[in-house]
Amino acid sequence: MSNPSESELLLNYRNALKDVIEERESKEFRIGLLLYVVINGCLVALNLLTNPDFLWFFFPMGFWGLGILFYFLRRNRERRDFEEADLRALHRISAI
Repeated sequence: MSNPSESELLLNYRNALKDVIEERESKEFRIGLLLYVVINGCLVALNLLTNPDFLWFFFPMGFWGLGILFYFLRRNRERRDFEEADLRALHRISAI
């Protein structure tokens, strides 16, 4: 059994780091989405119980939803950029 080369070790390390980062970010996103649903559900109930004539819960729900959407789009763009950089590095390493 041969020892892995330095480029293989680097590639394995990058893949492991990518997996750890993706798992952490996915967990953070799910927690944020759960908080969004629970808190906005409470705001809807509060609004409908106290003043059903003016539906103000749409304002925090909409702006917070935009924040979640922008976070999701940024995270996907960063993931795509990381994968492209990873492919470029892999091509550089394989060319050596």
